Amino acid sequence: MRLIFTLLLATSLSVTGNARIFYLAPGGSDNNAGTIASPWYSLNRAWSVVSAGDTIYLRGGTYAYTQQTFGYMVGKNGTSANRITIKNYPGETPVLSKGTGYTNNNEHWRGGCYLDGDYITIKGLHFAGYTQADNFVWSGLFINSSNNVIVELCQFYNNGGGLILEGASTNNLFLNCDAYNNRDPNTGYGNADGISMKFISAGSTNTVRGCRAWENSDDGFDFFDNNGYVLVENCWAWRNGFIPYTTSQGGNGEGFKLGSTNSFPSTVLRKLTNCIAFKNRQSGIHQQESQCLTQLYNNTVWDNGWDGVNFHYLNLPHTFINNLSFDNDIAQVQVSGNSTNTTNSAGTGTNDGGWTVNVTAADFITLDTTGISGARGADGSLPVINFLRLASGSDLVDAGTNVGIGFNGTAPDKGAFEAGGAAPPPANQPPVANAGTDRTITLPTNTVTLNGSGSD
Repeated sequence: MRLIFTLLLATSLSVTGNARIFYLAPGGSDNNAGTIASPWYSLNRAWSVVSAGDTIYLRGGTYAYTQQTFGYMVGKNGTSANRITIKNYPGETPVLSKGTGYTNNNEHWRGGCYLDGDYITIKGLHFAGYTQADNFVWSGLFINSSNNVIVELCQFYNNGGGLILEGASTNNLFLNCDAYNNRDPNTGYGNADGISMKFISAGSTNTVRGCRAWENSDDGFDFFDNNGYVLVENCWAWRNGFIPYTTSQGGNGEGFKLGSTNSFPSTVLRKLTNCIAFKNRQSGIHQQESQCLTQLYNNTVWDNGWDGVNFHYLNLPHTFINNLSFDNDIAQVQVSGNSTNTTNSAGTGTNDGGWTVNVTAADFITLDTTGISGARGADGSLPVINFLRLASGSDLVDAGTNVGIGFNGTAPDKGAFEAGGAAPPPANQPPVANAGTDRTITLPTNTVTLNGSGSD
């Protein structure tokens, strides 16, 4: 497709001549200039000068920090129009870790990198190797009392805990992140979650979308003592609650732990859509003493060590629509008698929610998990594999209720993945643009028009 476009450059653009770019590199020095030719080393050095609209690029390689304060980012905020961005240099993978002789400077007590700020984007970084050195949780990245933060395409592994959000924090988004192989042996393996939003103030709203959590010694996703609203979309949790990559007991082992909360018996504070939980040590999705209402739409839960869906605490009127739960070891469905259960299905076994018993392995293309932790799409999306996708001819296809999620056919399917329709589109490719003859533009300026062509 040929495109004709006009590019307008004006002084009202959010990226202004005042926005700056700084660079870090594993071989850099905080005595350098912070340029691509003379990069700094620590995040804290860049943070000392960064302001709204600025970007910090991290070159690839391992940053083996020897001081906790090297990863300390406090006291700076972006704005809605000019975010502060911390990201990987294109095509490179920076890994933030602790080096030999790592010193805990007591700036915060959870090890790893620390952020307290608003309107920040962190993208394309790995946080790894912040192993537990005492009886506190050493997370890869700990975010505290921060608002409008986006953490995207980051990975958290081999730490005492993965990604943590706490405090008076709202409007934050964890997008397309992975957390795995996090463990806390000094505290009985019971605090190393993959992704957690804990101890959050009432009135907040936070979102987790497109994330995976596996082989974490406690839970995959944990929302303990979170009194705000949490939306979880298109997330996968498996094999949590074991000492990673063994069959030995770790912590609790919930795929999605939704509590606890204070008492909000008539308020929806948890919503999960299009998520899967399987082979976790205990439950797939567990209410865990949350005293609020929950909505579960189009989720699939399979082969967990205790139960699939557990929501009987306090007999609250939760809402379950289009969910599947089967082949869990003790119970498929344990939900309160006051709950609304609509077009859900379960396998054989304990089922006190009245879910239709019509799920078997034959309803799925495959239960082979090959590729589940594989590479993401070019746009960061989860890998497209056949695991837990409905087979052609399954009576679970077109058997659901419309909950506002897009669907193919005459009605939504049950479960996390919609069947039918066209094959998945190819990965999006960056457009190619030709803006015509080279021009030099000096800012500020009035409107400049450049005619060119492009293809997509």
